[in-house]
Amino acid sequence: GASLLSHPTVAAVAQRVGRSPGQVLIRWGLQRGTSVIPKSVHASRIEQNIDVLSWALSEADMAQLGAISPQQRMIAGSFWLSRWGPYRTLADLWDE
Repeated sequence: GASLLSHPTVAAVAQRVGRSPGQVLIRWGLQRGTSVIPKSVHASRIEQNIDVLSWALSEADMAQLGAISPQQRMIAGSFWLSRWGPYRTLADLWDE
């Protein structure tokens, strides 16, 4: 599928806040309270990836980014399920 880095909504938010699309996506994930693991082999992008804590996205930007579809998890979480543990179903695991 197409990269979120080139999604028109991400590009518009990035231009509006004066940041790169990668920074916008990292910041969006952090503001949502999710774990974000950016990667790059380019020094300039690694520096950009780190520079996401001194600014925030507006509620409107967060809503626009959250409306991009499809939304999916990279890890479904089924390997954490156990009939003997606290997570017996995916609904028990995810706060949705």
